Parts: sequence; C-alpha cells; structure tokens
Amino acid sequence: MRSKKVDYTLLSKYYDDVRVQPPNVLEFCLSKIVDLGKISTSSVVLDVGCGTGIYTIPLAKKTNAVIFGLDSSKEMIKKAKMKEDGQIVEWQIGDAENFPFDNAHFDCAIMTLVIHQIVNKKKAIDEIYRVLKKNGTFVIMTKSHGQLRRSLIMDFPKTRQIDLKRFPKVPKLKYMLLSAGFENTRYHVVSAGTTKVSMKEYLEKIRKKFISTLTLLDEEEFQEGLRIFEKKMRILNAGNEIIYEKEYTFVVGEK
Repeated sequence: MRSKKVDYTLLSKYYDDVRVQPPNVLEFCLSKIVDLGKISTSSVVLDVGCGTGIYTIPLAKKTNAVIFGLDSSKEMIKKAKMKEDGQIVEWQIGDAENFPFDNAHFDCAIMTLVIHQIVNKKKAIDEIYRVLKKNGTFVIMTKSHGQLRRSLIMDFPKTRQIDLKRFPKVPKLKYMLLSAGFENTRYHVVSAGTTKVSMKEYLEKIRKKFISTLTLLDEEEFQEGLRIFEKKMRILNAGNEIIYEKEYTFVVGEK
C-alpha cells in the first residue's frame, strides 16, 4: 500500500473544488513567495508542480512577471489552461527531475506543497539549481513535522505515518539545498491565520480525499478511517463549525 502513487488524472477532475485556498490565505502565501523569491515585473519564474495553477495564475496577475507552470500531469495542465486568465502563464508538461529548460533560465523557482510528492528530491533540487540564473532564488513552501502533527488530518487513521515519511524534515531540506550548491539557506515558520469551515463542508472535502495522502490509503482503510475520523471530529468540535490554523514553512536558498 505504501508504494501506491497519487493518481493526479483522477484528482484533476475535482482538484479545484477541494484545494482552492481562502482568499486571505492565498494572498498571504503569495506575498511571502514574492518577498522571499525577490519576484518583480522583470522576473522569469518557474512554478514546479503547478497543478491546475492555483498559485501560478494569481502569482502572474499579482506580479506581471513571466511565469512558467510545470507539471507532470497532462490533465492538471489542461485544467490550468482552461481557466480564466490561464493564457497569462506559459504552461509546460514535464518532470520535476528532468526539466525541459536550458541552464540559467529563471530568476526564481517555487514549489508550493510539492516537495513531498517528488521521489528523487536530490535530483529535482539539482535541476532547480541548474535552471536558475546566478543569484536566482528557490522558494519551497512546505510543512514541518511539527506543523504536520498539529494538522487536523493527522487524526485520520494511518495518515500520520504516511506524511511524516513523505515530507522531508526542514533541517534535511536545508542540507539538500546546501549540497546542491545553494547559499544563504534559511527557513521561515509562518501562520496564515485561522480558517473557519462548517463541519459538513470539511467532512465532504475529506470524503473527496482533498489531501493526496488520503488517496494513498486502500479503499477499505479509507472507509474505516473515515468512520473513526467523523466520530472524533464531532466529539472534539462542538457545534457545526471547525476552526483550525493554516501553518506553513518556507525554505529558501540562493544560487
């Protein structure tokens, strides 16, 4: 079961329905990316693992920079192209471990909640280093193990062991960046504030497996876990509303 891969062709059919961030959280994350990535109107930026462009298109609109969105899923890219303002991004189907780009092509590269999906992280980071210009910046938006443990989804049986294995620890990420040649590596622990959602809406997102971790469970495991999770959520959260904090860690390196 642990060797099972996320099916992004299937996820693409409902990805935007369950993964779009609240406007305030999206704006917070974009502002951090722009600041840490030193992105300006003259920048050429690569969004690695862009999916349906949830961050890519708003980033292009916010900065007027030249933005490339790269993803290995043809269906995700197809969805991104069909969106309003999708034409303002240069979309590319490609592998994070073998970019279809020349050396020293980008001023900044970003990954938003993607690094844990990549099998050969070292090779992907080496590729990022290769395609960045001198003084280019690499910004990784991820979650630390502490943040993962505080996530609501960790109360879903068996997800904890999967995600703690998939997500690299922040010190290890910094080491990997340094090993690839990046300098001034650092990390920033941030909170995008609290989010309120109805119990009904949150459980519906869970049923749709809005987090890729849930797709890695066998269906029997998922259904049993869902029964336990629903019961626990209703006990722990009085009323019909769930309130939780949006926490992230940004890891940054400069070429």
